[in-house]
Amino acid sequence: MNTITINSSLLSTDPYHLWANTGTTVSSSTTSVSNLNTGSTNFWVVPDQRTEWTSEYHLSNSMTDSQIPEIGSLTRKTKLRMNFDAFKSAPWFDTKYRVIEGGLGNIGSWTSLLMARMGYELYLYDFDKVEARNVGSQFYGPEDVGKPKGDAMREYIRKVAGNRAINLFGRYDNESLADNIMISAFDNMTARKIMFNKWLDYQMNKKERVKGEVNIFIDGRSLAEGGYVFAVRSPKDAELYKKELFADDDPEVEEQVCSFKSTSHNGSMIASLIMSVLINHITNKKQGITADDPLGRPVPFKIDYQLPLLLFSS
Repeated sequence: MNTITINSSLLSTDPYHLWANTGTTVSSSTTSVSNLNTGSTNFWVVPDQRTEWTSEYHLSNSMTDSQIPEIGSLTRKTKLRMNFDAFKSAPWFDTKYRVIEGGLGNIGSWTSLLMARMGYELYLYDFDKVEARNVGSQFYGPEDVGKPKGDAMREYIRKVAGNRAINLFGRYDNESLADNIMISAFDNMTARKIMFNKWLDYQMNKKERVKGEVNIFIDGRSLAEGGYVFAVRSPKDAELYKKELFADDDPEVEEQVCSFKSTSHNGSMIASLIMSVLINHITNKKQGITADDPLGRPVPFKIDYQLPLLLFSS
């Protein structure tokens, strides 16, 4: 008899599917499956939303329970429909990270696609629907008009990135999730403040610190032909960032011409900078390099750029 143990921490709303000689569907309340007639039959597992099918895994009746790995150990190794061959030897490559991202508009729609292609598990927050005016500057098509942005984005991610680990939520508020890696792609300062404070509280109230843990809050802000990216990694950064959290109705905030607020190339530019900041930070952590070490990859607190001048500063 073979008993397959299911790692309960990986259970999602989708059921697990175990296919041997006959298909056996395992609900999210099931913790193990016994009496599988595997023989030399190929054995497939769908452990969570990250994949539709994992690579085939061979079991035989001669294997003992201790020789059969937890399903969770298969999750990270096999992601059919995702291919990392172009960058799997990069010093920052690792699919284990969870990312909470707020906003799926001009910045967030592009950012979520890039994060998904890294194999990260995403928690996406947005309560808006796609409008016709979004099609020209955000990662949506005319057929998406009227759809919730989260639903449309998840559909695209599954289609073009193959990543099934996409979790959708509505408005981000004081009751929402917090984690080590959080991306603010909101179009208003109120939401930025809420997400930043949630991230900061999460960091300050940890019962224990893990060496090499990746902790970072990244905020992208877009103008029509420019933008800013802020990266908070330390208490010092947090104090600097608080000074950048002005009110939404601040009269000094630059007002954009109504018909010239955002573009696809600028939104994807900010998304690329956010991605670069994150992987530089991950690389430094993996290599044991401290934040101020000149040998490390740069992770500036603030990046400011203007596309008409091709001017970047940090």
